[in-house]
Amino acid sequence: KPTVVDEAYFEFSGVSAAGLVESWPNLAVVRTMSKAFLLAGMRVTPVLLGDGFRVHYNTVRFRVSLPSLAAARAALYKRDYVAEVVKMVKEGVAYLAEELPRLGMRTWPSYANFVLARGPPGLAGALRKHGVWVRDEEGRLGAGFVRITVGTREMNLQLARTLRVVLSQ
Repeated sequence: KPTVVDEAYFEFSGVSAAGLVESWPNLAVVRTMSKAFLLAGMRVTPVLLGDGFRVHYNTVRFRVSLPSLAAARAALYKRDYVAEVVKMVKEGVAYLAEELPRLGMRTWPSYANFVLARGPPGLAGALRKHGVWVRDEEGRLGAGFVRITVGTREMNLQLARTLRVVLSQ
């Protein structure tokens, strides 16, 4: 059976199934360059394939634009920059995981570029009224759930300030 492992957040977790590709012929490990490499919208996806997958993969045409390929190539040579982005995101996750519970919210461990949190019902809408956009997860996960993408240090501090205002109302 074909098996696909999505490693979209590999750079943040450091956990990979790539070492299994040689012994699992029907395994494909896919990553993205949209998170740590900041190439969202470029549609460049590195793929590691077992021999069983490779046969089928070569029959499918994937069109990737020249600007996307150029951006991906440039990003691969900027490993120091990618390391800085990953460091900034990990620091942001740690800050939010510490700060949000102080504000009365619950968080879950994250190995990605976002934090899943739960506050009062309608939290996403209340934040939006203050110009802060988070992903409203109430429809999927229940009342008060939001997914907060980590931003720059200043953005994370602004989020915390806005949450203090919203949660005190």
